[in-house]
Amino acid sequence: MVAGARTGQYALMPELAEGRVVLWDGWSLGLPNACMEARNADGSWSAWDDHRTIDVHIISTAGRADGSPLSPDEMLGARPTMSGGGWVGTRESLIEEGVHRFAITAAATNTLLSCWVASRDPADEAWARRVEAGLQHDYHRTADRSPSRSPVMDVQFVASVSPIVADPSAAKAFYQQGLGLSFEGEADDYVFTEELGGVKHFGLWPLTDAAQTCYGQPDWPSGVPVPQASLEFELASPDAVPAAAAELAGQGHQLIHDARAEPWGQVIARLLSPEGMVVGVCYTPWFHERTG
Repeated sequence: MVAGARTGQYALMPELAEGRVVLWDGWSLGLPNACMEARNADGSWSAWDDHRTIDVHIISTAGRADGSPLSPDEMLGARPTMSGGGWVGTRESLIEEGVHRFAITAAATNTLLSCWVASRDPADEAWARRVEAGLQHDYHRTADRSPSRSPVMDVQFVASVSPIVADPSAAKAFYQQGLGLSFEGEADDYVFTEELGGVKHFGLWPLTDAAQTCYGQPDWPSGVPVPQASLEFELASPDAVPAAAAELAGQGHQLIHDARAEPWGQVIARLLSPEGMVVGVCYTPWFHERTG
């Protein structure tokens, strides 16, 4: 490991890799020798040996509002000075506190990659250029937002379904009187049942409470679609939650908040689904006590 490198980021299931590594959004690169590699908590990817580190960040977009794609030059935002397998880009190098950093910014249709190689030996620029030479982008693989190895997440079951309600009293009347459901649990305006067959937990979540839980304020942010429901997926352990959150972030999904322990004992990370539903990946201790 390069002295002064960000060692704390290499936390999520490091593996040994050599040769071509398939990243995501159509990108892949070649490692000149065997390295350890891992996805990081911020969604980036890193590889390292005893002398060098590689850090890769990828940003992708669906294109313009009318559905047309953004060209590599538009994604790059600068005049390309080099090109490679399916991409155009620029190159730079600098020295920070004795560490030599060799960088390439590469762009393809609808996607941008930043790759930094760090070493204390300036001769490792040749090694960095071998990494650069092995960089490739395949536009036909851009729908694949997953790394080449198996995903971290292992969903056990649906933990909770909760409509998010602007009028708690009207919602309770509908579900309780209209549908005949009973709610044996209550916390302020939040009512719930864990006795309804087919779901572990069904609740009516006031929008103000959802806003407070998700964003730390009583009003839902004006620029964020107002959700109609909350859906939570249960994982096998508390440690699986931050790993799953990092996996989702690495696939380009924006989290509402990272993994955290709630006051009621649940560990959860939340995000908005494409249709505007609050989705959680979580670990709920009492559900596992019941199932043994």
